[in-house]
Amino acid sequence: MEQRFLGFKYAFLCATFILSACGPLADGLKPTQTGRVETPSSAAPISTSQEQNGPSCFDSDLLCVGFMTDGGELDDGAFYEAVWAGIERSRVDLAARVTYTELKDSGEYEAEFQIFANAGYDIVVTAGYGLLLPTLDAAERYPAVQFIGIDQDQLVVSENLSGVGFSQEKAGFLAGVLAGSLTKSDTIGAILGTVHSPTYRGYRKGFEAGVKGVNPQAKVIVLYHPGGIADGQDDPLWGSKAAQFMLDNQADVVFAAGGRTAAGALTHIAQTSAALCIGADIDQFLALPEAQGCLISSAVRDVEQEVFISIASAAIGLGAREFEGSVELAPFHKYDRYIQADVKLFFDNLTSELAKDVIPTDGSYRISKPPEIVIPQVTN
Repeated sequence: MEQRFLGFKYAFLCATFILSACGPLADGLKPTQTGRVETPSSAAPISTSQEQNGPSCFDSDLLCVGFMTDGGELDDGAFYEAVWAGIERSRVDLAARVTYTELKDSGEYEAEFQIFANAGYDIVVTAGYGLLLPTLDAAERYPAVQFIGIDQDQLVVSENLSGVGFSQEKAGFLAGVLAGSLTKSDTIGAILGTVHSPTYRGYRKGFEAGVKGVNPQAKVIVLYHPGGIADGQDDPLWGSKAAQFMLDNQADVVFAAGGRTAAGALTHIAQTSAALCIGADIDQFLALPEAQGCLISSAVRDVEQEVFISIASAAIGLGAREFEGSVELAPFHKYDRYIQADVKLFFDNLTSELAKDVIPTDGSYRISKPPEIVIPQVTN
């Protein structure tokens, strides 16, 4: 890709972002608050017959960024929404042209990569494990395009392919410690996307380890969506039924991860019970107002920030890089008044130790002094 951001734009980026070629990022840079994303008309879905008005993406003064999902939707209230928020920041802060395509059929991947390449797109961001191998292949076939794979655990990072990864195990561990500290019935539920995705297997492993670390006697009931990658994260009806199954089995805390499927579970719990729930990927209290009644927190991955930084890095020609995003618990929002200062400090320290790889997430770690959290019966 031509390094179009030399000159004043390069200086602007160097003064603003974490880019090793021009110095560290100012500590004060923070991601925008992620909530429900409204897709702008300027970012209509790309298709084989569609061409956008305005300058060509081959124009050296225009940065063009395309986005492909493996079936996830931009308004899923979770992972894909957070990725899109990072891409949207490139439109606002880097004056980029951005567009997207949501693909349900893996047979369409190759053609869509070709559309972006033939249209002169500088950067193509792909999200989801289903696009791992297709993205590797596209990077080889289109060396003039910079590719960024989000949450795909790239086996190879080539000259034009960067990877952005997050530890689902660490995020799940935080959620598990919280759930294990909250439960009164000692029955906890986990509703996840398809077992075929390592993302959800990682969430399960970390979550179960976190529960075990703080509350060894608690039972965790796990339900994976029975479908494939696309279906597993786009089935709110199944999520709702899975949530009712958890409630019928006396689960009083439920963790849900898996796009719109998880959103269906969280919403059902909020609207039909007094159980507590924990979201995933982004702060779902902000993204899913209909589930606010049960949401005590979310296991947040800093997706928006890392996506934006990876795009900015590619835009000024720093080459392929590997980015590892941070994880943490979202604010407790409506339940904050019940969470004591020492409990918040406990989770801050736990998050820090996880980031330093001090605490294993394989189920062997035990917390000697579990946090004491008492939430009164609240009608959602």
